[in-house]
Amino acid sequence: MLSKKISWQDPVIFTQKIANNYSQENPCDSLVFLNSQLSDNKNKATSYLAIFSKEKLITDDFFMAKKVISDSKQKWFGYFSYELANQFENLKKTSQSNICENKIHFEQFHLIFEFNHQNKILTAYFSNQRYLDCVLNYLPKKNTSLAFEIKNFSSNFSDQSYLKTINKIRHKIGQGDLFQLNLTRKFFGEFVNKIDLSLAFNLFVEHSKLSQTNYSSFFKFGDLIIISASPELFFNVKNKKILSCPIKGTASRSSDKKIDAQNLKNLKNSTKECAENLMIVDLVRNDLSRVCEIGSVKVKKLFAINSYKNIHHMSSQIHGKLKKDCDVFDALQALFPAGSMTGAPKIMAMNLIANYEKIDRGIYSGAIGYIEGHDTLNLAVVIRTLVIKKNKFELQFGGGITFESDPAMELQEVYNKANSWFNILKIKKI
Repeated sequence: MLSKKISWQDPVIFTQKIANNYSQENPCDSLVFLNSQLSDNKNKATSYLAIFSKEKLITDDFFMAKKVISDSKQKWFGYFSYELANQFENLKKTSQSNICENKIHFEQFHLIFEFNHQNKILTAYFSNQRYLDCVLNYLPKKNTSLAFEIKNFSSNFSDQSYLKTINKIRHKIGQGDLFQLNLTRKFFGEFVNKIDLSLAFNLFVEHSKLSQTNYSSFFKFGDLIIISASPELFFNVKNKKILSCPIKGTASRSSDKKIDAQNLKNLKNSTKECAENLMIVDLVRNDLSRVCEIGSVKVKKLFAINSYKNIHHMSSQIHGKLKKDCDVFDALQALFPAGSMTGAPKIMAMNLIANYEKIDRGIYSGAIGYIEGHDTLNLAVVIRTLVIKKNKFELQFGGGITFESDPAMELQEVYNKANSWFNILKIKKI
């Protein structure tokens, strides 16, 4: 592809201008925006905007996808759904969700903008000059209003059934069947009218104001729209070096500085939250050891606290170096899905998740980002995410359940995590 440096622009403002024009001129085409402005590592913070789809890879077959992407030297942007794990392990099946999509969807694009945040450098990569000229000639347009109406809003759990399920899990843990399980609650409904690209991106912008995160993303693949505010890096790979940053441990924010500081302190000193985080760190270390050189897997940050607009999170960093005969797909197969979204032991937890949640998680708690060939990858965990297909939508939130879990507090954690999306969509608890 050709490349050209252009004047620096704020990624969100730039993408919004493009989305407002692109939605009218190319209503059925794809658009991807990966926004990493809040990355913990400012020296490596890079955002991407990709438009004008060139090639699509839509399949349920991981090994076919591996071959196609491995043979390519350009970036593929897309997602892996949670149920892809059924190809790697013999897991209990669940019923189809409200939104049913292929387990793998990646695309290449004719035009990619790369935003280097440290040096404020904006580079355009393009297959033909006409794609770049088209976009640079776009003029600012008035943003679409956030006028919409929702109907048929429901969930796979009521508050009471969620509380009862937590107690069932605590009983299983008490019997020694497992250490931890990530229980999530899916909310789904319909927009009265179909949501177009321009309105959907405005939802992304509005949600970003309430919930700023370091791995936020916006995907439009035909009628499918994914708006994610993920704070969690699943893993990345470059030059054989692999990094995973699982999140486990949550506390709410407060506008009162004293209360907020106390919430952070309580999280940092919580035996329960630290134990929960450590269990997932051990799980990820075990997964990484399957594909990394002996002695290379190390925990370099343990129990680090990251504060976002609505929530404090506890996260850890696990580093490793891939074996010579292992690539990003071997790593993906070893780590997928993210341990923070399953529990430990992983297979036992996933089968119990299927028993309790009963319906597919789908894109939620899968992985989203980009892959380049067989040696470079950057994927976030799909959480804090709104998935839209035509006029249907899904949201899903949850947390790690341990024996020490207080069911009422775990239920409140669901609503703490849902709060920003519920505010944007004007949804009330059900």
